[in-house]
Amino acid sequence: MNDIPNIVERGFSTVEVNSIFVPRGYQSHLIALQLWVELELQRLNKNRGVYHLNYRSLMDPLSSALSPFTIETIMAQRQRWIANKLYELDKRNLFFKWLYLKAHKNLDIKQRILLMEELLNMPQFPDYRLPRDCDRKADYLWQRDSIEYDIAKKKCHRFFNGVDFLWLSSLLLTE
Repeated sequence: MNDIPNIVERGFSTVEVNSIFVPRGYQSHLIALQLWVELELQRLNKNRGVYHLNYRSLMDPLSSALSPFTIETIMAQRQRWIANKLYELDKRNLFFKWLYLKAHKNLDIKQRILLMEELLNMPQFPDYRLPRDCDRKADYLWQRDSIEYDIAKKKCHRFFNGVDFLWLSSLLLTE
């Protein structure tokens, strides 16, 4: 721990506070990424038996005090609450749907297949070519308000790299 500056080591996540008033679009995407990182750290801890990859949140003191009285951890409830807020904010965002299912521990093979079918059927990801600015407005959909998904130019001028498709596909195909 000597490599980590004290200011970072004493830091903690405030994502639950930020989630209360977050607008749709880029800011909600940042909160979603933070929740995803927390879930990944938990997965690494569980799968590899590594317990030093922890993070702290504002709920830690409350979690310690209430742990004898709750069936599940306050942290798990907190993560589900954040996932609920994101999903309610923008139900068309597939990354938010994935996070919702992941935080609720409902991301089974059937749900993965349904999400993959939804991804494959999105007109913003045309078959047999990279997306263009006539298919959608932006290069990376998941950081946008979903009302922007359908806004496109009438004539195609530039290609997008499709990394948003690849990234979400990898989330859906891996455990």
